[in-house]
Amino acid sequence: MLVPVPQHRMTPLKNAWMSVYKPVTEQLKLDMRMNLKTKKVEIKTTDETTDSTLLQKAADFVHAFILGTLAS
Repeated sequence: MLVPVPQHRMTPLKNAWMSVYKPVTEQLKLDMRMNLKTKKVEIKTTDETTDSTLLQKAADFVHAFILGTLAS
């Protein structure tokens, strides 16, 4: 799943990356990376992922951060 990141939110996302990255990878057991070239956050399932709906939850979490509704 791809989550687009507007240019003006790239720096705040880079600065808070670990606080966004850790819950998604450790609790939801998903892979996540920031593609700086395309300005998108890429999220995908792993062999350890138990529920496919977690992918949407992770995308919603990242999108909420991008909108600025999460405290960093």
